[in-house]
Amino acid sequence: MKRLIVLIMIPLLMTVSGCSLSVMDRQAYALCMCVDMESDGRLTVGIFAPMSDSTDDSSAAPGYTLFTGTGETLEDAFTILAASNACRINFSQMKLCVLGADLARQRPLRPLLMEINALHDMRPECIVMVSRTTGTDFLEAVKPDFGLRMSTYLIQTLKRLQNASLSPGSTLVRTLRDLADPEGQVLLAICAVNPALKEDSGGGGDKPDQPKEAGESQASFASSGETSPWSGIMAGDIPRKGMNPVEFPGSALVENGVVTAFYDAEITQRLLSLRNR
Repeated sequence: MKRLIVLIMIPLLMTVSGCSLSVMDRQAYALCMCVDMESDGRLTVGIFAPMSDSTDDSSAAPGYTLFTGTGETLEDAFTILAASNACRINFSQMKLCVLGADLARQRPLRPLLMEINALHDMRPECIVMVSRTTGTDFLEAVKPDFGLRMSTYLIQTLKRLQNASLSPGSTLVRTLRDLADPEGQVLLAICAVNPALKEDSGGGGDKPDQPKEAGESQASFASSGETSPWSGIMAGDIPRKGMNPVEFPGSALVENGVVTAFYDAEITQRLLSLRNR
């Protein structure tokens, strides 16, 4: 009789413990991350993830959420962000790490990116890019086109732009390597919300910063006599209409560890073509 009771209890205990482990093991798979600097110098970290415990929702219209945390340091911001989330954040599916313009101009990027790279499960092939406004603006506006899952939309869009040399493939691991040279010049991908399209969709949003003059490189390309449909055009001001207000063409120039200028898509294309020869 005792043996029979034991045999009955074993599968019941396994079922109960299995359910408990399932709940405890649920994770929030981050697809995108943003880091912004507030007016008082504090840092805000945002995580963009599907509202499920899988890497991406498989339904035709998946839901996504953006949650943030603000602190004096990047570590403090992550601590506050994690404390408000019931699930552990998993970075193994990260596609984009978006840095706000103010942060990228004023804070040395390599120490910041080294902290991000040290996060548990961080995907080193995620693309590092600079938003022409704030990273939060970008993640609040991004949405996939044509019923694509968000991860598929990001991968396909960035790959097409990289193949056309309209956006650099500035992965986290590559950016850290390139920034190791304090005197080197590094190109990062950029993104922005097109304010005209944002208004059409019923939202507001800050206007992207106007590109700064990019020194000798911009002057030499401008005098080449060649024309391009991308001349003077970059993420945030592309003359078009469409469902998705976010844009990516162009690049940001990093000198002495910080962003000093934005290049339009034409100059980006020429610079990347020269680099790939």
